[in-house]
Amino acid sequence: MTYRTLSLQCHCGRPSASIREVGFTSDHQLVLHWRCPDCKAYVYGLKPLNDCFQVCPTQEEAEEDSTDLSKLSETAIREMDAKFLQELGVKLPDCAEL
Repeated sequence: MTYRTLSLQCHCGRPSASIREVGFTSDHQLVLHWRCPDCKAYVYGLKPLNDCFQVCPTQEEAEEDSTDLSKLSETAIREMDAKFLQELGVKLPDCAEL
């Protein structure tokens, strides 16, 4: 899966360490909520869904970056999944299996 990351940072300049909530507003905006670990401010990142569509990777970019998952081991796929979730701010329990 090809994707572009959103740049998320507090007004103090610190990037988000983890996301507390992801949601949508009634006026069609994506909302990301977190608390800044430095200044302790509650931060709400808003992005109109139309803007989200404009920054999506093109089909050509997706084809260039695509990984044939059928050739990867189950362990490699689990590691990729864990990394993806960690980048979203999801905290996994400390256990051997994901």
